[in-house]
Amino acid sequence: MKTIDEIYSEIKQQYIQGATGTIAEMAETAQAVPGAQHGRMSNYLENRMIDFIFRGQNYAPPTTLYVALYSTRIAEDADAEELSGEGYERAAIPRSLLSWAGTQGAGSTEPSSGNSGFTSNNSAIQFPLARDEWGTALWWAVLDAPAGGNILFYGELLYPRTIYPGDTPITFKPGDMTIWIDP
Repeated sequence: MKTIDEIYSEIKQQYIQGATGTIAEMAETAQAVPGAQHGRMSNYLENRMIDFIFRGQNYAPPTTLYVALYSTRIAEDADAEELSGEGYERAAIPRSLLSWAGTQGAGSTEPSSGNSGFTSNNSAIQFPLARDEWGTALWWAVLDAPAGGNILFYGELLYPRTIYPGDTPITFKPGDMTIWIDP
């Protein structure tokens, strides 16, 4: 049986092999659409869910989720280096049916009734204009606070990107950020 990382690697390779167009067209796409591998649940959230569902412990999910960009690999229990610089801030997304798709399919706004185990962003997730160099975005994470806080889900960007002053903000188009609950 293949590991999730092996499956992600195969999908990423198939995507790269299937790319068409000029280098300029691909570079433009890479800047406009960062793309994301399926998000994984963090150990922090796994522990909260086990305690909540099976052990009767309280868990109050945040009303707003925050997407951050990272320059180093996000590991289950290790801190990663979040981008920083003038103008950088996490993108805030309400926790709602309108913001995140149901498991029945991308763009859905009804309560989940599917069996995919996936959700994705229903609207664009956009970061502010960079006013100085932020670093190279390699990973993304969904957190429970506008600063600090806990990583809930995380994933690798398909198109890493160095952010320079005046750069067009990174935007995840609707459906670009996919969160997978089912391992």
